[in-house]
Amino acid sequence: MLKPDEWEELDVWRKDPMNGHLRFKQWCNHPTDENLVFQNYNKNCINGEHWIRKDSEIYKTMPKKNRESSRILLSPLITPEGKRSLFPVERKLTDEELEIQKQWRKDNPELAWRRGDAHPELDGVFFNGYRNIYFGGEYWVNSETWEKAQKRKPILDKESRSRRSDEAKERFRKLNSIRTKIKRETEPLFKLKNNIRRSISRGFHKANLSKNNTRTEEILGVSFSEFKTYIESLFEPWMNWENYGTNLPTKINEKWDLDHIIPVSTAETEEDLFRLNHYTNFQPLCSYVNRFIKKDSLDFTRIQ
Repeated sequence: MLKPDEWEELDVWRKDPMNGHLRFKQWCNHPTDENLVFQNYNKNCINGEHWIRKDSEIYKTMPKKNRESSRILLSPLITPEGKRSLFPVERKLTDEELEIQKQWRKDNPELAWRRGDAHPELDGVFFNGYRNIYFGGEYWVNSETWEKAQKRKPILDKESRSRRSDEAKERFRKLNSIRTKIKRETEPLFKLKNNIRRSISRGFHKANLSKNNTRTEEILGVSFSEFKTYIESLFEPWMNWENYGTNLPTKINEKWDLDHIIPVSTAETEEDLFRLNHYTNFQPLCSYVNRFIKKDSLDFTRIQ
């Protein structure tokens, strides 16, 4: 039986995650007596350890899967090169232990296992990665499994990797195009942002000028949501966000465009472009009127 201070010292030691590989696990075999298995830590037992006999009723009623896995815990696996298992325990790691292991691997990459490393004690066993679903957070496989895995993983040359990368980029481009199309059809603010950015960028590009990394909202003079509210305040009764589009109009008051009151084509300097893209120079205008009837206006008093 342990004294209170001895039990307290043992309790602190066994709760330290760094001692995980030294603690006895429930149902593991005794180091020297094969007829004993470990039950738990108990301050009323010798050395604070409760061992039971394999011929006892407790052991006989233990689930078979636990009985089959009862074996003595290994001491830390260390190779001549210094590589080692930080937590060689027969259980999954706790969240705290997992964080300690991750940090240790980051700080000591030369000591951590790498895929393909041979087990230091077992022949024909190879390391296949750190995974917390396995004991000690380490995934070890036999030679047969390792060889099969290597055959399923073809060695790609530089050209093949480049081709796969291009294919992935193309798939992403198509997927992103579909997502953008859906958002433009269902989110008026997204469509407005997209169109106004392209419109302003196109104006600067045609004039061979640069925005100088100026944000579109800074050029507008208001946020996108405020700009949307401003445009809505200029709506005619028939206008709404559902008939805001870029399709070719066939009649008056069918669709509307986001129009520059004074065309950006009249700009002669970079300063003119910034002024002509101020929010006060935008208006919602019937698409048919904008494309077939409207005449250029040079009334600069309409904008700030």
